[in-house]
Amino acid sequence: MFKREKSIEIQHHRGVQCAHGKVAVQGVGMSVYSFFVDGLLIDTGSYSLSQEFQSFFKGIL
Repeated sequence: MFKREKSIEIQHHRGVQCAHGKVAVQGVGMSVYSFFVDGLLIDTGSYSLSQEFQSFFKGIL
């Protein structure tokens, strides 16, 4: 089994909250994003980062 490296960074830009998640397996990385603006959640996050994104989702409620 391969080890996954995961991280998440919360950012704010002009009234938009953004969660930038990163996951890497064997040095191959992928970035995924979730955005919250005007009461609308735009989620492009991956299932493998669901635990990391929980803090972002809880923070916008």
